[in-house]
Amino acid sequence: MGDPETADQGGEIIGWRMGETWLTLFPTKEATHPGSNPRNVEFAIEVAAPDEVDALYQAFIDAGAKKGWEPFDTEMYEKMRFSYVDDPFGVRIDIICPIETP
Repeated sequence: MGDPETADQGGEIIGWRMGETWLTLFPTKEATHPGSNPRNVEFAIEVAAPDEVDALYQAFIDAGAKKGWEPFDTEMYEKMRFSYVDDPFGVRIDIICPIETP
């Protein structure tokens, strides 16, 4: 993911721009694992085509993310192509693409 695009003055709250939103990580002073790495639970990236799930999954693995579930078709609220990875900070990244049903 590279260096964060922004950080607060103390360098504890860091963020990366993702499209029109931000991924922000905060210190865990008052979280379930005080003193551990900054963390979020998870966030999802929705892509436009099912094969983009596979490509983005591989790109994250190549960039150092830990393997989660390899891409597969499933149904969670709706039919979708789904996978996830855990980034080096321990944040789970879901990669999804809705699959239209005929």
